[in-house]
Amino acid sequence: MIAIITPWAFVGFESITHSAEEFRFPAGSLMGIFRAAIIVTTLLYAAVFLLSVSVYPDRYGSWTEYIGDLGNLQGIEGLPAFYAAYTCLGNTGIVILLLALLGLVFSSIIGNMTSLSRLFYALSGDRVLPARYKSLTRDGIPARALFLVFLLSLPVMFVGRTAVSWIVDVTTVGAIILYGFASAAALALARTKNDRQMILSGALGLGIMIVYGILTVIESLAGAGGLPRESQLIFIVWSVLGLLCFRVVMIRDHGKRFGRNLTVWVVLVGFIFFLSMLWTLEECTAVTADNLVALRNYYHPGEPMVRLVDDIHMIPYQENLMKVFVFAILGVSGVFIVSLSALLSNWHYARKCEEETSRELGTMKNITYRDPLTGTGSKHAFVEAEENMDILIDQGNAGQFAVLVCDVNGLKHVNDTLGHKAGDEYIREGGELICSVFRKSRVFRTGGDEFVVLLEGEEFQNRKDLLSGFDRHVEANIGKGKVVISAGLSDYEPGHDNSFHTVFERADQLMYTRKQELRRMGAVTRE
Repeated sequence: MIAIITPWAFVGFESITHSAEEFRFPAGSLMGIFRAAIIVTTLLYAAVFLLSVSVYPDRYGSWTEYIGDLGNLQGIEGLPAFYAAYTCLGNTGIVILLLALLGLVFSSIIGNMTSLSRLFYALSGDRVLPARYKSLTRDGIPARALFLVFLLSLPVMFVGRTAVSWIVDVTTVGAIILYGFASAAALALARTKNDRQMILSGALGLGIMIVYGILTVIESLAGAGGLPRESQLIFIVWSVLGLLCFRVVMIRDHGKRFGRNLTVWVVLVGFIFFLSMLWTLEECTAVTADNLVALRNYYHPGEPMVRLVDDIHMIPYQENLMKVFVFAILGVSGVFIVSLSALLSNWHYARKCEEETSRELGTMKNITYRDPLTGTGSKHAFVEAEENMDILIDQGNAGQFAVLVCDVNGLKHVNDTLGHKAGDEYIREGGELICSVFRKSRVFRTGGDEFVVLLEGEEFQNRKDLLSGFDRHVEANIGKGKVVISAGLSDYEPGHDNSFHTVFERADQLMYTRKQELRRMGAVTRE
């Protein structure tokens, strides 16, 4: 039983992380707070346990007999810690213990209210909750978020005191899930960074939470003080509402940040179905036990309990059991249908958003990577290609390639004499000429009148013939009013060139040499 309730000790640590936005000290100090909190909590638990077994009534031979008989005791004897305090200090001990418990209750309430309000404040900042909850008073308090927590907590007092234990049960299971998820996330992150210490702590945390989860399931199935039916029902309703509310979150998620992982939803639906079946089993078991008690009360003590199908006294019990069974089956089926429908609806909406995002990215990529005037690659596409080639060069995986740097001659003259519209047409004609010769290579427009061609594969092997044909075509255009382009070609030399830019620089120098040649032939240049 002590092992089963141990996760309760961890509930409350989330107050630190939820309130992180208020921190004004280095994040590294958190480990000291965690260690101190764990040590203090452990000592408090140990103190309560020791106090509970330190004193017991004289009629018991040992504390184990006393603790084992608590179910049959009433009054202060049924509360070991209070009995020990009263025996040692009288009423003063009771007052001290009550004040300590009152401090515990108030600190827990204040901590939960603070952490939840800060969590809502952060969610509002992430545009999950409405923006009105991201507001602070002059003292830095998220008053609206705090009031929201108060409103959500208000109905609990009308349910009864036992509702507090239900909420603690749900929080305990939630803590197991959340700490397990946090540990799994830390483990995944640690693997990318190859951080051994973080890998160990993440794996250890995940393993511990899995063990606690298995213990909770086992003790629930065994009926050994597991989750009561009310807690199971709260968890089922809360999870279904979570699926439905997530749809609202996705609709408000204009940044398309949520809904990418279907696995979480499938696990949640499976969890809902498991809890629903568990609730059905316990509900039918409870009704059966009540019927047996009623039957025992009907028959006088000592008389045999003869179970006859046609016994008129059995009919109400059978009908009651059948009603519960039918209600449970319909309830489980309804919950499963609603959950599955919510999952499919969320998944369909997520897919729709993903397709819209892909189309938008495709459109943006086309705009970003395509030069609108010539249809060749843009300057952005060239920069990305250069970066990729540098990576391959650094890795030693760059194959054979060559860079052709081109410059359209006489563009300024065309703009000055015929206008910029004619100049644009002149640039477009230059791009078409380059692409018509280097058909299988990537062509980029990197400036107003500048183009770069990246030759690989077949055209790299035929680069000299292609360049020779290109130059003859350009020379034939001189004096005809057609586009004239200077071009310089340079090969990548493994072991000598440590970057793409060095190859580009050689080609650029050769392009300027070619420009002077064309000028002597009568071509108009920008000079």
